[in-house]
Amino acid sequence: MKSNTSNVVSLTKAPLFLIFLLCSMYSSGFELGFGIKSLGSYVEVGHKFSDSFNIRAVISVYEYSAGEDADSSDVPSITTMYLDDSASLDMRQLSLLIDYHLWEGDFRFTVGITDNKIIFAVHNKGDGDFVINNVIFSDQVIDSTYYQLQLTNGISPYFGIGWSTGFDRDKGFSFSGDLGFYYAADFDVNFSAACSDNSTRLQCVMVRINAKKELYYLGQESEIQLLPMFGMGLAYKF
Repeated sequence: MKSNTSNVVSLTKAPLFLIFLLCSMYSSGFELGFGIKSLGSYVEVGHKFSDSFNIRAVISVYEYSAGEDADSSDVPSITTMYLDDSASLDMRQLSLLIDYHLWEGDFRFTVGITDNKIIFAVHNKGDGDFVINNVIFSDQVIDSTYYQLQLTNGISPYFGIGWSTGFDRDKGFSFSGDLGFYYAADFDVNFSAACSDNSTRLQCVMVRINAKKELYYLGQESEIQLLPMFGMGLAYKF
């Protein structure tokens, strides 16, 4: 099966980040960094404004898409979406963070606000049986299923700890790391099944009834309140 996959990192959706970047370029202690975090690669700009405090604007954008539909007889899962070329993944995070460096050293506590978006989706056109709510339907009855998991989509607070080896330096390279969590805003699960042209009215009614039950159980089993965040990066202070 051929797939058309694209991975995109973009700064076009980050006006706050760009404004902060331009303002910081005219002040001392400006720091520009990049690295890898749980939401993909990121770019950040920071500024030390006291002996203990630092402010950062961080953006992380990752988009994955595949041009082929899934060929699976099961209800799509997160594992399927990660491992198969049959899904879309849209992740975005824009954060404004304040770091408190205890003892004016490398270690830091971080609080802030984040605008997060994490959405998994897959359109499944099976080449065999579909299993919905533990009921088996053939591909003569069901044309396709659609599953979307929205882990978060909105503004939420962030709390974490970390370090930055360049906080007490005037300029130069430094390494940093973060470990924290933020609340899942607007968590949502969507699941639906489309009947085929060959299905009878009674078969289609049974498909819809079981799809609604499957949606209910998916929502109960998948609900998440807190989402972890971790990352490591390299920065340069000008």
